[in-house]
Amino acid sequence: VEDLLQAAAEVPYLDIVIAGDGPDRDKLETLASLLSLRNVSFTGHVTGSALQSLIAQSQFTIFPSHAYETFGKSILESYAQARPVIASDLGSRRELVCHGETGILYHRGDSAQLAAAMKYLSARPELSRDMGKNAFRLVRTRYSPERHCDALIEIYESLTHKTPCAIRPK
Repeated sequence: VEDLLQAAAEVPYLDIVIAGDGPDRDKLETLASLLSLRNVSFTGHVTGSALQSLIAQSQFTIFPSHAYETFGKSILESYAQARPVIASDLGSRRELVCHGETGILYHRGDSAQLAAAMKYLSARPELSRDMGKNAFRLVRTRYSPERHCDALIEIYESLTHKTPCAIRPK
């Protein structure tokens, strides 16, 4: 989030809402104050329909994490609201974000590149809408509950057709 705050200084015309909470919140709020960021607000932990509404009100969402994640559920939540994603290029984000189609990937820790991505998308609302539509289609086809269930059934069926190991006495 520190990268996002650094980038926010480059785009004072964008309202940036930071949703979530954690042990670094005080430190991040202090940094926002030191940077004189008037365009940043901290909402704390948000869930359910309040989170969906917050995402739906945005032009795009940002995931500046430095951590490797195995699966970015938050990205899919943005896609479900037809919102493109700007994300650091680590872990599963490289698989979930189709650069130029459903969002933009930037190099982890590069706040200048993050700011450039924010400027680029904010200046192109029609591109954001198109990326959001692509993201929505992706989440509906690849990550729907039906698709998930079908994939699990395929795994179970493949296991039931395997020949069991024979145990031979010594």
